[in-house]
Amino acid sequence: MMAKSFFIAGLASILASLPVTVPVISGTPVTVTVGGIALEIDRRNGVDIDLDPVCFVQTCPLAQLRIGADDAPVYLTGV
Repeated sequence: MMAKSFFIAGLASILASLPVTVPVISGTPVTVTVGGIALEIDRRNGVDIDLDPVCFVQTCPLAQLRIGADDAPVYLTGV
């Protein structure tokens, strides 16, 4: 019974990580933003962490997922 729970949890975490890992493997940059902290993952430049102090003062989206360049559309935006 415990193995079934671990299998389901592992499968759920794999499915949740696919939107980030597949573009990175293919070479497309991925940006994950949570509040004022942005994590950009790129095969050529590595991992870059940016801090946006404006989001700590003003209202910004809770979470965003951007696949592609900076001008690419945002695929997932939190409230």
